[in-house]
Amino acid sequence: MLKKRPDHCWYTTENVDLVLLNYAERIACIPLVLGDDAHSVQSVVIKAAQSSDVKEGKSRESHCLCLCWCGRIRYNPRHLSCKGNAEPVVPDIRDVVPVSTSCALGKTCRSRRIQNGGVIVWLNVGAWVRVARAWHDWQGAKFARFGDNMRFVSVTDGDKVSAQMALGISVENYGVNALVAAVAAVSDADAEALAAEYERLYDVASELKAGAPRHDSLVYAAKQEIALRGFLEAGGFNAFTSNFEDLGDLKQLPGLAVQRLMADGYGFGGEGDWKTSALGAILKSMTPAGGGTSFMEDYTYHFGPGPAKVLGAHMLEVCPTITKAKPKIEIHPLGIGGKEDPVRMVFTATPAAGRVVCLVDLGDRFRIVQNEIEIVEPNEDLPNLPVARAVWQPAPSLETSAEAWMLAGGSHHTVLTNSVTAEAIEDFARIAKVELVSIDEATEMRAFRKELQWSAAYHRLAERL
Repeated sequence: MLKKRPDHCWYTTENVDLVLLNYAERIACIPLVLGDDAHSVQSVVIKAAQSSDVKEGKSRESHCLCLCWCGRIRYNPRHLSCKGNAEPVVPDIRDVVPVSTSCALGKTCRSRRIQNGGVIVWLNVGAWVRVARAWHDWQGAKFARFGDNMRFVSVTDGDKVSAQMALGISVENYGVNALVAAVAAVSDADAEALAAEYERLYDVASELKAGAPRHDSLVYAAKQEIALRGFLEAGGFNAFTSNFEDLGDLKQLPGLAVQRLMADGYGFGGEGDWKTSALGAILKSMTPAGGGTSFMEDYTYHFGPGPAKVLGAHMLEVCPTITKAKPKIEIHPLGIGGKEDPVRMVFTATPAAGRVVCLVDLGDRFRIVQNEIEIVEPNEDLPNLPVARAVWQPAPSLETSAEAWMLAGGSHHTVLTNSVTAEAIEDFARIAKVELVSIDEATEMRAFRKELQWSAAYHRLAERL
């Protein structure tokens, strides 16, 4: 059931439909978060619980913890009769009738009242709880940035001080030689053991297998993963970046290592893009079990024949959670970076509905931009693109979505997700007090331009209130 962490957050690691919360403290406002393994909660019922500061045998005051959309559990006293040591009864959901409960933000929660007078609040909050957890996790989150951002691409940078003040995140810069030293410290035996695991889990190219001519490249990729994982764990980092222009003495651009770390929940941004890295970490923590979320980039466009589409990819770093197929591990030349051929997973994203999302620094505020998409199969094989990739049709069309995306200041780096809902992203933006711009089937450019103008006026005014 619910457990309490040292930081006073309640959490659950079970797949529950009904939760009875008896707490022994008067807490005005406590965050509710999910445990690391709890991604499958579909609904939570929190019933009135009794306060502990009244004497045995006397009528006691019960309290309702109301799940609110502001990202906190609101503490609402309710005067109910509960004699002696009698425990509150867990109601059958069939014995309750709908009522309305307004949260701190004025949004009506889907609530229910027990017919005998008790009060519970019932919400389908699987996604919402992940959003609350994500916001909690962002407070004090640390992101490791190896090297600086890509030269002449300012969109990959931003105001780190403002980000820490507004969002609670900290971007910590490290020279790439810190990673070089970590890679050098990894033993050959540990790297060989991980390389053997690769061969068990993935379809590894014959030239990379043990005893093959290029096996050393796979072993070096394993050293990069071990080094990166150890560095991030030791520093308590939630996400990280790399930059192909600043590799120091690394033999190859980290590819396979980044992909596997993303699959384990780390956020990542290429070319020093800490904003996308941070957003990736947040959306990863909001992703339910079995869902997919990945770093992504608009790579090129298909204007016809047929519906216009986007081909998304990156040099190497796309997360395998967006495919249901068994990834291949291959080695191919990389025309930039000036290093040895890097090892990477190669796959195509599985068709699904989803969205691409980016975080933009507008100078006076941050903005989240999201575009609804439909991930589809490529029109044909892509033998000349030996990297992980995704093809999608943006809503309402490539023409409109591209124009709206540019007007909103959207970046070329995004986070693609096939499972974090638009509503969840809206909830997160509201909790974080970050502007949200959505592009979907209903987007019409004349109204969209006005929306941007109204939104700018609102956020500049709200900042002063």
